[in-house]
Amino acid sequence: MSTTDNALLITALRDVLVGPLPEIGRRFSTLIADMAPHTSLVIFTRECTGRPRKVAGDPAVVDRVTIAELDRIRTDLTVGQIFRGA
Repeated sequence: MSTTDNALLITALRDVLVGPLPEIGRRFSTLIADMAPHTSLVIFTRECTGRPRKVAGDPAVVDRVTIAELDRIRTDLTVGQIFRGA
């Protein structure tokens, strides 16, 4: 990645992070779509008690993901480990 590409990516990531929290799933999904193709994305924001799941994509997938399931995955991972799966 060139310096210009890195700067564009950082700017795009900043836009994802500073936008309205309820739409962060959609914005992040759009940002990573070419780098990590996916049909659904679920973000678990433990500190957000009102809506701890931020989602984008196929409702048949995202509507079935539970906080308990996301918490289990989180506790099974080590720092820096990436989970890819269903």
